[in-house]
Amino acid sequence: IDYYVRYGNHLRAATVAAHLSRLGRWIARLAGAESASQSPVNTVADRFANGLAAIRSSAEVLRDIPDLDDEERALFVAIVLEEERRLARVLKALPELAAKPLVSR
Repeated sequence: IDYYVRYGNHLRAATVAAHLSRLGRWIARLAGAESASQSPVNTVADRFANGLAAIRSSAEVLRDIPDLDDEERALFVAIVLEEERRLARVLKALPELAAKPLVSR
């Protein structure tokens, strides 16, 4: 993203950030197959780490590029809001997850 921002290609930066956010969620879903063998705590931690990374990178773009047009700004705001909703769902599921017995492998 820094490359695109440095050379003034803001729309490309927005596109790259959106694709990176989607890629992170896709990788997290693929890792879901592995997460069956991970502890529930590690799974939750991984999901929070991915969401926080997307929120942080979007916030940094919003902070560092004050001249984003309305469409680009809306894209980054949408990423932040989507990740917040996803993290809220994970947080809401925690009590149910904590109530399940741990299975040793």
